[in-house]
Amino acid sequence: MKGRCDVEIIDVLENPAAAEEDKILATPTLVRKLPEPVRKIIGDLSDLEKVYIGLDVTPSGSSTVRSGQ
Repeated sequence: MKGRCDVEIIDVLENPAAAEEDKILATPTLVRKLPEPVRKIIGDLSDLEKVYIGLDVTPSGSSTVRSGQ
């Protein structure tokens, strides 16, 4: 997904206001803000296929099936 997204890493201990703004209640949490609707993945992020499906994105050069197709 290189060049197709911006990634911001927030340390919730150092910046609890940012965590509260995004309604992050547990870590790790991955938030896709755009395109709407907002999607969140909470917990284990080690299975990239599940992360892509949960965020409804397809990585560059991949034939990953998007949810709903």
